[in-house]
Amino acid sequence: MQAHRIDATAAMYLLALVSTYDSGQHLIGLEQPRRWIGPIAGLAGVAVVAVAMMPIAPRPLTSAGSVLVVGAFTGLAAVVGPYLASAMLPRPLTKAPALRRLDSYLIAAPLFWCALRIAS
Repeated sequence: MQAHRIDATAAMYLLALVSTYDSGQHLIGLEQPRRWIGPIAGLAGVAVVAVAMMPIAPRPLTSAGSVLVVGAFTGLAAVVGPYLASAMLPRPLTKAPALRRLDSYLIAAPLFWCALRIAS
């Protein structure tokens, strides 16, 4: 993970953001008839993690505002990741368990790394 090379706390921030999004999206949105409820629940969890990380502020992100902005963009990128993963497959419903475990990181991780590089 490239974020770990910049700062271990930043790498943990990325893992916390995307894992919280995935768990909220899966647990709340699994049996909901409306498809947008899961991502909204995941983004609510991302907001909680971002606010909780404000006092810690990983090394390249020096201000509380930058922690919130990076958290918001990472959360929005985690929403787009599963759609990109489905577009990469031959058919959207193809079984690809390894890809489905990492789909939220497809855009979120490179975007997070770029934000850290810009901030440092």
